[in-house]
Amino acid sequence: MQTSPFFLSLRRKIPLSWLLTVPLVVQVTLAVTLTGWLAIRNTQEAVRDLANQLGTERMARVEEYLINYLNTPHRVNQININAVRSGQLDIQDPSSRERQFYDLLTLFPEIGNVAFAGVDGSFTAVQYEDETRSERVLQMADLLTQSMITYGLDEMGRRTSLLSSRANFDVRTREWYQETLQQTTQEQPQAVWNPIFNLFGNPRILVLPVSELLYDNGEFIGMVSARLYLSDVDEFLAQLDLGQGGKVFIMERDGSLVASSVPDTVTVETSEGRQRVKAEDSDHELMQEVGLLMRDRLSLLDSRPSQSAPDLAINHEEQFIQILPFAEEPGLDWFIVVAVPKSEVFGQIQANSRNTILLCVAGLILAIGFGYYMARRIAQPILALSQTSLAIADDTQSLKNPDNQGLQPLPPSPIQELDRVAHSFNQMTTILQDAFQRLENTNSELEQRVGERTSELTQALANLKTAQMQLIQAEKMSSLEQLVGGIAHEINNPVNFIYGNIQHTEEYANSLLSIIQEYQRTYPKPPPELLEHLEDADLDFVQEDLPKLLYSMRVGSERIKTIVAALRIFARLDEAGFKDTPLQEGLDSTLAILTNQLKANEKRPEIQIIKDYQPIPLVECDPGQINQVFLQIITNAIEAFNELEVNEPTLWINTLATEQDVMIQIADNGGGIPEEIQGKIFDPFFTTKPVGHGTGLGLAISYQIVVEQHGGNLTVDSTSDQGTKFTITLPRKT
Repeated sequence: MQTSPFFLSLRRKIPLSWLLTVPLVVQVTLAVTLTGWLAIRNTQEAVRDLANQLGTERMARVEEYLINYLNTPHRVNQININAVRSGQLDIQDPSSRERQFYDLLTLFPEIGNVAFAGVDGSFTAVQYEDETRSERVLQMADLLTQSMITYGLDEMGRRTSLLSSRANFDVRTREWYQETLQQTTQEQPQAVWNPIFNLFGNPRILVLPVSELLYDNGEFIGMVSARLYLSDVDEFLAQLDLGQGGKVFIMERDGSLVASSVPDTVTVETSEGRQRVKAEDSDHELMQEVGLLMRDRLSLLDSRPSQSAPDLAINHEEQFIQILPFAEEPGLDWFIVVAVPKSEVFGQIQANSRNTILLCVAGLILAIGFGYYMARRIAQPILALSQTSLAIADDTQSLKNPDNQGLQPLPPSPIQELDRVAHSFNQMTTILQDAFQRLENTNSELEQRVGERTSELTQALANLKTAQMQLIQAEKMSSLEQLVGGIAHEINNPVNFIYGNIQHTEEYANSLLSIIQEYQRTYPKPPPELLEHLEDADLDFVQEDLPKLLYSMRVGSERIKTIVAALRIFARLDEAGFKDTPLQEGLDSTLAILTNQLKANEKRPEIQIIKDYQPIPLVECDPGQINQVFLQIITNAIEAFNELEVNEPTLWINTLATEQDVMIQIADNGGGIPEEIQGKIFDPFFTTKPVGHGTGLGLAISYQIVVEQHGGNLTVDSTSDQGTKFTITLPRKT
């Protein structure tokens, strides 16, 4: 019977290099081709979705910014109204208005103007003269001359010089004053957004005022107003990342531009001076086309959360257009428009496609070369091994034990090299079996001993580190307890004595002053000698200043008592062990202790604290230890600010609760922690500070307190040059 050529080919020995190379090349070719095709196809679909998501996300950011930005003037007006109602602000006193408005302008940098217009025509306003917020001026109405006078103000709010005087000025004839009167009443009080207008001294700046009527004991006395400079919105829009050709702008329903990411497009120079411009009349082609589009399709954009307008072609370049109505504030009817060139979105796809193809080809070539190289590297050592095995077997034939059945011989292989290795190995297994078995037993015993010894040393080292950390922690807490206890005892006694006697002093002083006043009323013409003594004593000044001095003493005493209370809350000297604890109280006490360190110094401005305390339940914990964790994290942030140049150093402290846990988040906008050391910051004795400036135990002890002693979690999320956020998670009380 004759054997077929197919079976004859199967009986032949296949070279290992071919067996390794050919399947690898086939698999890599199929995988690279399919992957490249799917990558190009999916990239085109993903980029289109990404463009829509990018526009939607940018519009959401603009909407969120506008909501927060437009809320500020409401707060300013309400502060003035509440101050009048509580008697803290004498609105009829021009100097009182001047001081109040200057302080509000300093407290709220977003506000460009704070003003009061009285029903009698009186008017006072403190405002910035330019978008840089470098110069503040005072504007006030002179009722005698019917003019508005402008004074310069220094950094302390004092008048420096007379800048200008405008004749024929009556605030009651102003458009914003009349419109506010028409749209609101005492029975239905509301804030009124007045029309946007150009700033008188700088027409490039658009001003958006919001006004509210002011009543005193039910009587209409005028209105308060706060104004925003919309150049702030221009700066925010310009900072949005929309690519080189992306644009975003805001317009009113009638097409008038409100703000734009393109400089000098909201206003234009005309024969009548600097004026606002409508989008359809803008010199910018994109805004002009969008303005015409919205004018024709304005009815389709009413009351919809978001609209994707038809794509526009500007200079033969198509644009993705998205329009979002903004009506969060009653009285404002705006639209947010985002435009992104398609070339910036899809232009990169073609380049990526070419790169993908080139990478696929390069990967295929490398795979073939690497497969062939690895095949040779595998085949040659196996061949050498087989030759060496045969040599060893020939020299040790006399040591073979033919009765040994411990290892089964390797079966023949269709691969030439492996077949030779199997033949050689079968000759060596019997001779080497006993030697390998003895060596394996010896190695097992040695590994067991080494493992046991290593485990003992590791445990001893861990115990030593734990004991050292606990010793340092106990010593620090003992010193803190003694220090706080001494301070609280030494300060509290004299402060209580002073605070308790201030009330009696006030009563005695008021009695004496009332006697003097009664005496002056009864004896209006005292003797000359008494008049001389009264003039020397300056009795009028004493009567006016003495209550102020006593009030200042009371405020100072209360401040000292508050600090002592914060120290007691922080250290929890009167508590031990786990107790139901209000964590937000511990955070506030820690910040009170660090008040002096948060202030501005020669290295940096004052550190701002932004707190967002969501309601959280009491947590069963050791309050003194948890407060120590707060102190360590906040102190680290302060030290980082002292070493960096941060224009507006800020700490964000948030609390929130879930069904299982309570979380405290402490974040800063410092330099962040380098990625290469983030995994080491909780290790004992690890520090980046110079020798003598830190032990490296602060965060390690904090981690031990939160994780090991309280069953919680302490994590860090940090990005270089952006900031760091620590999250403390503690289990809720079950």
